[in-house]
Amino acid sequence: MTYVMCPKSLNSYYLQMIPIFFVQVMISKKLCDTVSKELDSLHRWFAVNKLSLNISKTSFMVFGNLRLPKEINVSINNVQINQVNETKFLGLIIDYKLKWNKHIHYIKQKLSKCIAVIRKAGSLLDNNALYTLYCSLFLPYIMYCTEIWGNTFKTTVNPVYILQKKVIRVISRVHYLEHTNRLFKNLRLLKLPDIVNYKTAILMFKAFHYQLPKNLQKFFDLGPSSRYVTRQYGKFKQFYARTTARSWSFSILGVKLWNSLSDNLTSCETIYKFKRCFKWAILESY
Repeated sequence: MTYVMCPKSLNSYYLQMIPIFFVQVMISKKLCDTVSKELDSLHRWFAVNKLSLNISKTSFMVFGNLRLPKEINVSINNVQINQVNETKFLGLIIDYKLKWNKHIHYIKQKLSKCIAVIRKAGSLLDNNALYTLYCSLFLPYIMYCTEIWGNTFKTTVNPVYILQKKVIRVISRVHYLEHTNRLFKNLRLLKLPDIVNYKTAILMFKAFHYQLPKNLQKFFDLGPSSRYVTRQYGKFKQFYARTTARSWSFSILGVKLWNSLSDNLTSCETIYKFKRCFKWAILESY
């Protein structure tokens, strides 16, 4: 469990039980004392409700590029907890700069092992069985939270895309230099960049139909023009992004993607129909 300090989120911790707080102010001794006090209260709450907190496995992280003090002392029940620069949370490796290099490197290692297994099984199994292995071993790694870690620099994600093309050639039993557009279309599989857009578009569809949790829905604004049938009807309001990291967020990149979709896609009434039409449109472009 990892705690990241933010005084604005301390009061909501008890309600939501979310173990991550984002830094919005400069780190000071007063802030550290406040966090320690709140964590002590949380520890007592666990004890009263007969829950255990493994303090030895608890750490904290400070997000951002701020100049931090040499020593940041945060404790729980008078036991000082360690500060870390990266942690694994719900299957994602998160670092203090909110970059995904570590997580992508972790995925590359897992995918390389999957390719070796599928290649060795190629002499024993037919193409359908290899396709099943791809869907069960390889695909979950590039589908899980892809809309989060996939929206980054192309040079960072490209090694994973290369591994995907490699395994597609293996299950199709073609030359290792064969072009993969035809292979992806024959197998009805999406490329990694298209998977990122696919997962992002699904999130935007839910935002358009107000199906997201309130904490996420508030980042999207359809604007007053959506009340009338105009040229901007069904489009989200575009916000300004000052930094590159901000431009990769759903409220910026997702909005651009949704606003660029055709009316045939944005007018889909159900998410099942939207997924099918979106995937079919991508496969037709291969």
